[in-house]
Amino acid sequence: MIELDLKLYVYALYFLMVVSTTSFALIIRKIESDTISKIPLLYFNGYFIVGAIGWISHGIKDSANIDIDLTIGLLFYLLASGLLVVAVAECGKQNKSRRIIILAIHFCIAAISILIDTDPQRILFLGVYCLSFYSCIAYLTFKWSREKQNFGHTIIFVATVLVAALAPCIFYSGLVLNDYGLAYGFIIIGSSTGYILIGTGLLTVVMIAENKKMQKLALYDPLTGLYNRRGMNLSCNHIVSAAHRSESCISAINMDIDFFKKINDAYGHDGGDYVLKKFAQALLKSVRPNDVCCRLGGEEFVIVLLEAKQEYAVLVAERIRQEIEALELMYEGSTITLTSSFGVATHYKNINIDNLLKDADEALYAAKAGGRNQVCVNAANESPS
Repeated sequence: MIELDLKLYVYALYFLMVVSTTSFALIIRKIESDTISKIPLLYFNGYFIVGAIGWISHGIKDSANIDIDLTIGLLFYLLASGLLVVAVAECGKQNKSRRIIILAIHFCIAAISILIDTDPQRILFLGVYCLSFYSCIAYLTFKWSREKQNFGHTIIFVATVLVAALAPCIFYSGLVLNDYGLAYGFIIIGSSTGYILIGTGLLTVVMIAENKKMQKLALYDPLTGLYNRRGMNLSCNHIVSAAHRSESCISAINMDIDFFKKINDAYGHDGGDYVLKKFAQALLKSVRPNDVCCRLGGEEFVIVLLEAKQEYAVLVAERIRQEIEALELMYEGSTITLTSSFGVATHYKNINIDNLLKDADEALYAAKAGGRNQVCVNAANESPS
């Protein structure tokens, strides 16, 4: 049977932690994300750099059998944890005064730690620190995870809870069992696991956020925030399936801003974009949460209404038409007024979204041909059986 010296496992742990923390620090330096601003990333980067230095010092101390107390290691731990508190507190927000307060508190804690005489006292002091400050970090990360709905935040939350939860183990080992070697072991477990989970969680946060960002770019119109054609098709697949199951009807309203080219010519493309945004906002205010609003392109929009009969769809279209006509948009000192034309189509069975939109488009064409600023219904609409 092959026997390994326990120190080899300890050295392997130190090597793993130095490589991991250094790798996290290098990766974070390359991250560019809209989800986490530069300031929190800067502090996360500092957290892992200080952690790497701390683990290197531990490795040198043990491998060279240097007989020194835990003062230096405690200072590295407090500095790294202080950077972590600031990083978590600053995620999504910029608050210089809060950063200064947190760092000042940790400076005072570090100064107090230097005055501690023995390693057992330092270990108990660190246990008190972990229980108090990592509980605060856990609370902040829990709020963060609830707001962002990103699994990476949950990983960071679990890491901070684990570190805080090990504090009672530290107290029990030292005060009850009088085994401060075991208490120090719990600190090593919490620190190493915390670094790995926090680094993994942070990278998961960025990966999931960037994936959501790419999905949004693929499915939504960047100017108005409405679905683009691809997003509408994806949403309508669910709507059509639900309509088939419930044997209900679906209506579509195609609409177009009248003489939009004149608005572009008079106020430029920036003015035209401003009008499109306001038009989209008016649409969203006039529909139900389950209805699908889409910008097909240019000044053409469509709304798909689930379980909406023709009469209801006409009422919605007329209400939007009146609201658009009543708008007085202020742009660079000028008042912009506009009107819009609408085409309504309703299918009651054998629903095909392309055919439905085609019928609504034909009704829109009729509204334009009839003088614009009106609602027309496709005469070929299917009737309920």
